[in-house]
Amino acid sequence: LAGKRNKRVLLAKEQTAEASHLFYDLMRTLKYELRQSFYTVAYADELIAQYDEQMRQLQQIISAYEVQASKRNVPLKDAVRLKSEYIQLSADRNSIVMEAITARQTLQLLMDTTAYISTDKIKLEARTLPDLLQLASIAKENRSDLKAQESQVKQEQLNYNYQRALATPDLTLGAGYDQDGSYVKNFYSFRAAIDLPLFNRNQGNIKAAKSMIRSAELTLQFKQSEVEKQVAASLYRLNEAEKEYKATEQSFNKDFPEVNKAMIENFNKGNISLLEFVDFFENYNIAIRQLNQLHKQRRLAWEDLEYNLGTRL
Repeated sequence: LAGKRNKRVLLAKEQTAEASHLFYDLMRTLKYELRQSFYTVAYADELIAQYDEQMRQLQQIISAYEVQASKRNVPLKDAVRLKSEYIQLSADRNSIVMEAITARQTLQLLMDTTAYISTDKIKLEARTLPDLLQLASIAKENRSDLKAQESQVKQEQLNYNYQRALATPDLTLGAGYDQDGSYVKNFYSFRAAIDLPLFNRNQGNIKAAKSMIRSAELTLQFKQSEVEKQVAASLYRLNEAEKEYKATEQSFNKDFPEVNKAMIENFNKGNISLLEFVDFFENYNIAIRQLNQLHKQRRLAWEDLEYNLGTRL
């Protein structure tokens, strides 16, 4: 009576659907972590290569200065000053190497491999983004964790229907046959029984199920608001990263390596002083690290937005 079996089946199906949504949400998180680790390694490898070249050229200058210092043609303190710059650059490089090692280990773990993973990042072209309302709509359509919470609301509604069905009395039917055990030979019987829930009509469970619906609905509303805020924050971070990227890409990227090369050549020729060279060398190394960080932040800002949307754009 009251479709109790069907209601249990519907509830079980919805529980399976929620488990599926939670699985896909786990996959979404793991993919995001994998892509974060990949780009952390990629940009670290790029910066390490730039530092290696800077250290190679500085080591050549130091070697030449040590020879001249031994002949007392240049002050020993100048060679020491260059060595201290080399040590600082080596320490900076080492911190980047440590970061890359950690990210590469995460990458190997997620890819289930012990092989060394090399990186070859793809240039990120500028793209036109939908507006915030469209992005929020995309997130609500694709976020698996949001779908899981929507499924939770459905489950509470189905459980409420099931609890109401339990208040309906069960009808029990039966049949019997007795050949000689009764005063009538070949006695056929039919039985019917029904519970009379005079004192217990499952009202406690019905009220509890109803309150759980409201609780699940409020949780869903909070989750929807949370998703909207996450998308808005991701979009803001991406816009800021794009603005910084455009400002630096046009002004510095093409000029910096050539200026650095020219400064090293002029220093080797004695056209600029040690103080001028060291000042430029320090600032150049700071600049290439900051540029690398800006490019990395731009790439990760895109990944963060797509993670919060639950889909690739």
